[in-house]
Amino acid sequence: MLRFSVKTYHAMNCLTELASAQHQNRWLSISCLAAKNGVSTALLEQIFLRLRKAGYLTSIRGPKGGYRLAHPAEEIKLSDLIEVIEGKVYFQRCKGQRNCTNQQVCRSHHFLEALDKAWQGKLQKLTLYELLDHAHFAIAKQQAATRCTR
Repeated sequence: MLRFSVKTYHAMNCLTELASAQHQNRWLSISCLAAKNGVSTALLEQIFLRLRKAGYLTSIRGPKGGYRLAHPAEEIKLSDLIEVIEGKVYFQRCKGQRNCTNQQVCRSHHFLEALDKAWQGKLQKLTLYELLDHAHFAIAKQQAATRCTR
């Protein structure tokens, strides 16, 4: 099963927070995001440094400083964010180099290559805005399930 690292998990959660704050033109501090998402400030700083260098975040210093998205959430592809954090993700062990075993293509290479193309195609279509939309739906559903009714 393909799994992303803890960095990607925390990055996606924090980026949805930034996307939500974007429409209110707010800057969010790393310490606030770290506390709210249960991640260490040091790990979040590492993640945000990569994202800032890649042009996805902007930051300002000072008491009212923090981070926010450099582009609208609708324009930020999940595939690009994942690649910044994880590097290129492959299903094939050979990472697309066609030298799976003994410098030859293995039996499952072509199947995994097709799976990889389908996966990348899907990720390239999804944006941070859509992730935020799914997060809002899940939160609303959870809140509705925990409400007391009389």
